[in-house]
Amino acid sequence: MTRDEGDYCDVRTRLKKKLQEHENDIHDDTKTSVNHYIDHDEFEIALEGLCLDLMDSSKTTDRDIVECVDLGRILGLDKASVLNVDLWKLLISQKAGSRSKQNEHDDEK
Repeated sequence: MTRDEGDYCDVRTRLKKKLQEHENDIHDDTKTSVNHYIDHDEFEIALEGLCLDLMDSSKTTDRDIVECVDLGRILGLDKASVLNVDLWKLLISQKAGSRSKQNEHDDEK
């Protein structure tokens, strides 16, 4: 996928925002690494590290997972990943699990 400068700015902004939203929920070394990769325009690795930590956090919301999937598609992580070869499967299964929980909740109403 070819990305123009606008795509990079949007991804950078969204990654920084997500990192800031969860600064108290993820490991310090993850924050340092994600910031490092963002600063060096290595958005794929930054997103992977952030997503992996978010999936381990109890504070992660369905919206967080949806945003990780969206950013992952923009960055091509649905085709190849660097840190964890199963990242995409993990994200998609967590997103599907979130939908299942929401459907169960809706059925109870």
